[in-house]
Amino acid sequence: MRTWPQKLSASGWALLCVSCHSITPRFLAEVGFVDTVSNGRLELGVGSGYQEFEFERFGVKIADSGAIYNEFMDIIPKGLSQKIVEYDGQFLKLPPSSIAVRPVQSPMPPIWVTSGNPVTLGRGVREGHNLFVTALLNGTEAITELRGRMEKVASDNGKDLDEDVKFGFLRCAYASDNPSEIDAYLDCARFQRRISESLKFRRAQSDDGYMVKEVPSATDPTFEQLRQNLPVGSVNQVIDKMLEEISILRPKHIALQTQLGDFDQKTMLKQIELWGEKVIPAIKKELSRNQPSIKAAGGGPRLSKQLPSCATTRPMLAPAMARRWASHVGMPAPSLFLTPLLSIE
Repeated sequence: MRTWPQKLSASGWALLCVSCHSITPRFLAEVGFVDTVSNGRLELGVGSGYQEFEFERFGVKIADSGAIYNEFMDIIPKGLSQKIVEYDGQFLKLPPSSIAVRPVQSPMPPIWVTSGNPVTLGRGVREGHNLFVTALLNGTEAITELRGRMEKVASDNGKDLDEDVKFGFLRCAYASDNPSEIDAYLDCARFQRRISESLKFRRAQSDDGYMVKEVPSATDPTFEQLRQNLPVGSVNQVIDKMLEEISILRPKHIALQTQLGDFDQKTMLKQIELWGEKVIPAIKKELSRNQPSIKAAGGGPRLSKQLPSCATTRPMLAPAMARRWASHVGMPAPSLFLTPLLSIE
């Protein structure tokens, strides 16, 4: 079996955890199996879940999701690192068991905790896990507030956000000189928001009581608001917006969600090429220019090493943005990855 040399990251399996306690040994074995067949490249994403629609189908009360999540987080390190594991919790119970398929990575694959709950994120900080956050479809004001919340989570748990915590940022972004293509992307982004909120709040369904309809909401952002909020537009516009957001949030990792809705494969392949050949190299160059103290090895930038780079001509960083970034000279640049569903490093 041939595997690519990139890291494989998966997130969003929370409902697999909360479905029923009998799946726990199987889940642990599956984690070990994926890490084994990928030659130790699995990075595991976890969350407590938020969609009422899904919880109903597993027969689980969404009010119990936090407690069940915490029990799973008790079990995972033990199950992946100990020869024999047992657990007796309120929701999850595991008699003494040995997991046959062990992970290659020692003691276990890295864990990414995705949540907006400061208590959940705080546990991730204390236990040395990576964090994964988003500002959804909001703009720089929301990103500034997110940075403040992340700093508080870190400090409340005795850590420094920049020095001690690795956290990633999920962002919708799209580069194109075609206005109709940008509009189509924004329409898909708004569609995804509507469906997600419908699943969360159970406020919209089709006549069959199962398939969810796309129903406009009173809080829907306009296309103009989305253009202002998101890194969308021409290559230079996207680069400038990404640099501004990086300077505010200062994440260690960025997952770029370029594929939404019904975008076809051909369009997406062109989008990946555009980011790989122009956008990411330009961001790398700008960050390196404003971080002269970063070394090439060790703590240096790790920006999408698997993608080709080429020179691109664009204006220098805006003075205000340059001043903001200069105040953080020496801070490692984030890794940037294109991800319709998965992050690939």
